[in-house]
Amino acid sequence: MLNDINKKHRVIGIRHTLKKLKDSGLIDDEIFYPEEAVEEIQDEIILKAIKWYKIGAKRGILEFIKAILNKDIEIKMDENGNIEISTNLDKIVWTRQLKINIGNKKIKTKTKVYIDFIKDLEFNS
Repeated sequence: MLNDINKKHRVIGIRHTLKKLKDSGLIDDEIFYPEEAVEEIQDEIILKAIKWYKIGAKRGILEFIKAILNKDIEIKMDENGNIEISTNLDKIVWTRQLKINIGNKKIKTKTKVYIDFIKDLEFNS
């Protein structure tokens, strides 16, 4: 009998957890099993990671191009056809405040420096 009570409490706990996930917008209302919930959350995390990677890559290349146009970075080919990149800058940085949606919740991060091109990408000055 004790085992039946434990199974019943476990099912109630799983249902309660799934309801909280549904109410917060993290999973669809049609999900009834923990495995489905995990898969949906993992899929959403992967999609968000890809989206933010693309946003960061685009922003980074725009800052890099801006530095090239300002003549802060010089790109040339050596006699062997290898690309040489030189700069007179100590760093190329930008700051940004991010707006993030997590389920039904919307968050704004504090403004932060996101990359130091020279240090993080290991360019030689």
